[in-house]
Amino acid sequence: MASSHPTVQGFFSMQTTLPLRQIDHDVFVAPQLDAAAMAELARLGFRSVVNNRPDFEHGPDQPASAQVEAAALAAGLQYRHLPVAGGYQSPEEVAAFRQLLAELPHPLLAFCRSGARSTRLYQLAAGSRAPSPVAAIDRQAIVLCEEERSRRIAPQPRPATQAFAPDVGKRLSARPRRLRLVAQVHERSSASAP
Repeated sequence: MASSHPTVQGFFSMQTTLPLRQIDHDVFVAPQLDAAAMAELARLGFRSVVNNRPDFEHGPDQPASAQVEAAALAAGLQYRHLPVAGGYQSPEEVAAFRQLLAELPHPLLAFCRSGARSTRLYQLAAGSRAPSPVAAIDRQAIVLCEEERSRRIAPQPRPATQAFAPDVGKRLSARPRRLRLVAQVHERSSASAP
């Protein structure tokens, strides 16, 4: 069967249809996985799975953690359920995820609804660890994009005055009109004073 996703490099050289994304050399994320995906993860060489999605977050069609856990254990995987909200991960949740990263065997896969929550949780938890090569590449790309953006919006130098109006030099040397008017009013008022 042809894969819709590229071969996962590093630990795995087999093709898979699972939507895995590598975020560190031995840490991957994925969108919602069902119980059937656990056997495929074990076949690929994963050793641990962390489910970051609360049960029934978006209705009854979502697989329950107990179902996924039973399938993971049957496939020989370590399984942990650390449900976190999509919009905010508390310092306690980040610390718990950091602990899971330290204690669970790798390669490790974390999943949630889209993979974004697990990615963010990993980034926060790994903040005190050495930066991953993948994260370093992402930071370099961000820096390059910011430099390019600032180059595009930086103020451009004005052209030389003589290039577009040869007589403007004479006008610039004269006092601006407003200053001349102020000077005239001052001269008149001082001349009329006794």
